[in-house]
Amino acid sequence: MRKKLDCDKYGLRIISKSHQAAIMFEAGATHKEIKDKLGRSFYDLLRKLRSKGFKFYENGNLKRQGISISKNGYVIIRINKKPKGEHVLIAEKALGKSLPKGSHVHHVDGNPSNNDPKNLVVCPNSGYHKLLELRTRALEICGNANYRKCPFCKKYDDPENMWLNGGTYRHGDCHIEYNKLRKRKKQ
Repeated sequence: MRKKLDCDKYGLRIISKSHQAAIMFEAGATHKEIKDKLGRSFYDLLRKLRSKGFKFYENGNLKRQGISISKNGYVIIRINKKPKGEHVLIAEKALGKSLPKGSHVHHVDGNPSNNDPKNLVVCPNSGYHKLLELRTRALEICGNANYRKCPFCKKYDDPENMWLNGGTYRHGDCHIEYNKLRKRKKQ
């Protein structure tokens, strides 16, 4: 019996008979069982899948040609042999033009493979993208997006209770204690 098809892995959504046929085939259903359940020949459905860019491999796996998942979880699509993130393509489609140079696409929920247009924010530069990430992390951890993390004690606090030194917020007591320890190590 063939292994069951993982819909998330291959980017399939069960919305058509051809996708259902592929899943049934991967689960080990015979051509007759597929025809009886879906009312169409497996080969007709297979032709439709192939026209959409899907390909069956010798090991029984079904894969969409030109689509892969990066190590970080981003969906990568090859267009004319050049890889491009699906999130970038979706953002460009929503804008109606290519992204400006230096811009980044932020995933609101933090899931790099969730490329729903409602989950994407186009950031004008990397600094704004980092700020969004920083505020999201603070909101998740301490409940206030305006709080900052002290690099010494690793606790979040109101920036009014902290020092700003070189672009980094830190508690005054933590900074003093850190400098004392550093001086002791030098001696």
